[in-house]
Amino acid sequence: ARRAITMHRRALATHASRLVALAVLPLGPPRTPALQSATPDVRKLLDARDQAAGLARDAPSLAADDLPMYVPQLAALSLRPGAAALRRLQPGLGKDAGPVCDALDEGIAALSAAGRAGDRGAAEAASVQVQSLLEKGVALAGAVYALPAPVPERSAVDMKSYFGPFTCEGVGLERKPDSNECVQPGSTKGGE
Repeated sequence: ARRAITMHRRALATHASRLVALAVLPLGPPRTPALQSATPDVRKLLDARDQAAGLARDAPSLAADDLPMYVPQLAALSLRPGAAALRRLQPGLGKDAGPVCDALDEGIAALSAAGRAGDRGAAEAASVQVQSLLEKGVALAGAVYALPAPVPERSAVDMKSYFGPFTCEGVGLERKPDSNECVQPGSTKGGE
Protein backbone atom coordinates (compact mmCIF):
# COMPACT_ATOMS: atom_id res chain seq x y z
CA ALA A 1 0.00 0.00 0.00
CA ARG A 2 2.88 2.28 0.80
CA ARG A 3 4.50 1.65 -2.52
CA ALA A 4 1.26 2.49 -4.37
CA ILE A 5 0.99 5.82 -2.54
CA THR A 6 4.59 6.69 -3.41
CA MET A 7 4.03 5.87 -7.08
CA HIS A 8 0.84 7.94 -7.09
CA ARG A 9 2.70 10.94 -5.61
CA ARG A 10 5.48 10.65 -8.21
CA ALA A 11 2.91 10.51 -11.01
CA LEU A 12 1.20 13.66 -9.65
CA ALA A 13 4.53 15.50 -9.34
CA THR A 14 5.50 14.60 -12.92
CA HIS A 15 2.11 15.65 -14.25
CA ALA A 16 2.24 18.93 -12.30
CA SER A 17 5.73 19.77 -13.64
CA ARG A 18 4.52 19.23 -17.21
CA LEU A 19 1.60 21.60 -16.62
CA VAL A 20 3.91 24.27 -15.23
CA ALA A 21 6.22 23.90 -18.24
CA LEU A 22 3.27 24.29 -20.62
CA ALA A 23 1.99 27.33 -18.75
CA VAL A 24 5.37 29.06 -19.12
CA LEU A 25 5.74 28.43 -22.86
CA PRO A 26 4.06 31.02 -25.09
CA LEU A 27 1.30 29.64 -27.26
CA GLY A 28 1.17 31.29 -30.68
CA PRO A 29 2.96 34.23 -32.25
CA PRO A 30 4.16 37.11 -30.11
CA ARG A 31 1.59 39.88 -29.66
CA THR A 32 2.14 43.49 -30.51
CA PRO A 33 2.18 45.68 -27.43
CA ALA A 34 -1.16 47.20 -26.54
CA LEU A 35 -1.66 50.89 -27.09
CA GLN A 36 -1.47 53.05 -24.02
CA SER A 37 -4.67 54.70 -22.88
CA ALA A 38 -5.18 58.30 -23.90
CA THR A 39 -3.78 60.88 -21.51
CA PRO A 40 -4.97 64.44 -20.87
CA ASP A 41 -2.18 65.60 -23.18
CA VAL A 42 -3.54 63.45 -26.00
CA ARG A 43 -6.99 64.96 -25.44
CA LYS A 44 -5.55 68.49 -25.53
CA LEU A 45 -3.81 67.65 -28.79
CA LEU A 46 -7.07 66.36 -30.28
CA ASP A 47 -8.92 69.47 -29.11
CA ALA A 48 -6.28 71.72 -30.66
CA ARG A 49 -6.57 69.80 -33.94
CA ASP A 50 -10.34 70.27 -33.96
CA GLN A 51 -10.02 73.99 -33.14
CA ALA A 52 -7.47 74.46 -35.93
CA ALA A 53 -9.78 72.69 -38.38
CA GLY A 54 -12.60 75.00 -37.34
CA LEU A 55 -10.39 78.06 -37.78
CA ALA A 56 -9.23 76.91 -41.23
CA ARG A 57 -12.87 76.38 -42.21
CA ASP A 58 -14.16 79.68 -40.72
CA ALA A 59 -11.24 82.03 -41.42
CA PRO A 60 -12.52 83.18 -44.84
CA SER A 61 -15.85 84.23 -43.31
CA LEU A 62 -14.41 86.20 -40.37
CA ALA A 63 -14.95 89.94 -40.48
CA ALA A 64 -11.80 92.03 -40.81
CA ASP A 65 -12.47 93.57 -37.39
CA ASP A 66 -12.62 90.12 -35.77
CA LEU A 67 -9.25 88.87 -37.02
CA PRO A 68 -7.04 90.86 -34.61
CA MET A 69 -9.02 89.69 -31.60
CA TYR A 70 -10.28 86.20 -32.47
CA VAL A 71 -7.25 84.57 -34.09
CA PRO A 72 -4.61 85.42 -31.42
CA GLN A 73 -7.06 84.51 -28.66
CA LEU A 74 -7.83 81.13 -30.26
CA ALA A 75 -4.11 80.52 -30.72
CA ALA A 76 -3.40 81.33 -27.07
CA LEU A 77 -6.31 79.43 -25.53
CA SER A 78 -6.55 76.34 -27.74
CA LEU A 79 -3.62 75.91 -30.09
CA ARG A 80 -0.70 76.68 -27.76
CA PRO A 81 -1.90 74.17 -25.11
CA GLY A 82 -2.13 71.56 -27.87
CA ALA A 83 1.42 72.34 -28.98
CA ALA A 84 2.62 72.16 -25.37
CA ALA A 85 0.87 68.79 -24.97
CA LEU A 86 2.60 67.49 -28.11
CA ARG A 87 5.93 68.72 -26.72
CA ARG A 88 5.30 66.77 -23.48
CA LEU A 89 4.37 63.66 -25.48
CA GLN A 90 7.40 64.03 -27.76
CA PRO A 91 9.82 61.68 -25.90
CA GLY A 92 7.49 58.71 -26.37
CA LEU A 93 6.55 59.49 -29.98
CA GLY A 94 9.90 58.99 -31.66
CA LYS A 95 12.36 61.15 -33.54
CA ASP A 96 9.78 62.49 -36.02
CA ALA A 97 7.93 64.39 -33.29
CA GLY A 98 10.72 66.93 -32.67
CA PRO A 99 10.55 68.68 -36.07
CA VAL A 100 6.73 68.64 -35.94
CA CYS A 101 6.80 70.32 -32.51
CA ASP A 102 9.23 73.00 -33.71
CA ALA A 103 7.26 73.70 -36.89
CA LEU A 104 4.01 73.80 -34.91
CA ASP A 105 5.39 76.40 -32.50
CA GLU A 106 6.54 78.52 -35.45
CA GLY A 107 3.20 78.09 -37.25
CA ILE A 108 1.18 79.17 -34.21
CA ALA A 109 3.42 82.22 -33.78
CA ALA A 110 2.92 83.12 -37.45
CA LEU A 111 -0.85 82.63 -37.10
CA SER A 112 -1.00 84.91 -34.07
CA ALA A 113 1.09 87.57 -35.81
CA ALA A 114 -1.08 87.43 -38.94
CA GLY A 115 -4.21 87.71 -36.83
CA ARG A 116 -2.89 90.69 -34.86
CA ALA A 117 -1.92 92.40 -38.12
CA GLY A 118 -5.34 91.68 -39.62
CA ASP A 119 -3.77 89.93 -42.63
CA ARG A 120 -6.51 87.54 -43.75
CA GLY A 121 -4.44 85.77 -46.42
CA ALA A 122 -1.54 85.06 -44.07
CA ALA A 123 -3.94 83.96 -41.31
CA GLU A 124 -5.69 81.52 -43.65
CA ALA A 125 -2.39 80.07 -44.87
CA ALA A 126 -1.03 79.77 -41.33
CA SER A 127 -4.24 78.14 -40.07
CA VAL A 128 -4.03 75.48 -42.81
CA GLN A 129 -0.35 74.87 -41.96
CA VAL A 130 -1.10 74.58 -38.22
CA GLN A 131 -3.98 72.20 -38.93
CA SER A 132 -1.69 70.02 -41.06
CA LEU A 133 0.98 69.94 -38.36
CA LEU A 134 -1.55 69.06 -35.68
CA GLU A 135 -2.82 66.22 -37.90
CA LYS A 136 0.76 64.92 -38.11
CA GLY A 137 1.06 65.17 -34.32
CA VAL A 138 -2.19 63.25 -33.85
CA ALA A 139 -0.97 60.57 -36.29
CA LEU A 140 2.26 60.21 -34.29
CA ALA A 141 0.32 60.01 -31.03
CA GLY A 142 -2.08 57.47 -32.57
CA ALA A 143 0.82 55.05 -33.03
CA VAL A 144 1.41 55.00 -29.27
CA TYR A 145 -1.90 55.94 -27.64
CA ALA A 146 -5.42 54.65 -28.13
CA LEU A 147 -7.16 57.74 -29.46
CA PRO A 148 -10.78 58.29 -28.50
CA ALA A 149 -13.26 57.81 -31.32
CA PRO A 150 -14.15 61.04 -33.10
CA VAL A 151 -17.46 62.59 -32.20
CA PRO A 152 -19.68 62.55 -35.27
CA GLU A 153 -20.90 65.91 -36.45
CA ARG A 154 -24.52 66.57 -35.69
CA SER A 155 -26.78 66.36 -38.66
CA ALA A 156 -30.03 68.23 -38.99
CA VAL A 157 -32.55 66.80 -36.57
CA ASP A 158 -35.75 65.46 -38.05
CA MET A 159 -38.09 67.37 -35.77
CA LYS A 160 -41.13 65.24 -36.56
CA SER A 161 -39.48 61.97 -35.59
CA TYR A 162 -37.65 63.49 -32.61
CA PHE A 163 -40.49 65.46 -30.96
CA GLY A 164 -43.52 63.87 -32.59
CA PRO A 165 -46.84 65.71 -32.24
CA PHE A 166 -45.27 68.52 -30.23
CA THR A 167 -43.81 70.15 -33.35
CA CYS A 168 -45.18 71.98 -36.33
CA GLU A 169 -44.08 69.13 -38.56
CA GLY A 170 -45.80 66.61 -36.32
CA VAL A 171 -49.21 68.17 -36.92
CA GLY A 172 -48.79 68.75 -40.66
CA LEU A 173 -47.57 72.36 -40.58
CA GLU A 174 -44.19 73.93 -41.39
CA ARG A 175 -41.94 75.89 -39.10
CA LYS A 176 -41.44 79.52 -40.10
CA PRO A 177 -37.70 80.12 -40.76
CA ASP A 178 -35.81 81.49 -37.74
CA SER A 179 -38.92 81.24 -35.60
CA ASN A 180 -40.94 78.88 -33.45
CA GLU A 181 -44.11 79.85 -35.28
CA CYS A 182 -46.07 77.29 -37.32
CA VAL A 183 -47.49 78.11 -40.75
CA GLN A 184 -49.49 76.21 -43.36
CA PRO A 185 -47.32 74.25 -45.80
CA GLY A 186 -46.19 76.48 -48.67
CA SER A 187 -47.27 79.65 -46.85
CA THR A 188 -44.77 82.45 -46.38
CA LYS A 189 -46.87 84.35 -43.81
CA GLY A 190 -46.94 83.42 -40.15
CA GLY A 191 -49.58 83.73 -37.49
CA GLU A 192 -52.47 82.15 -39.39
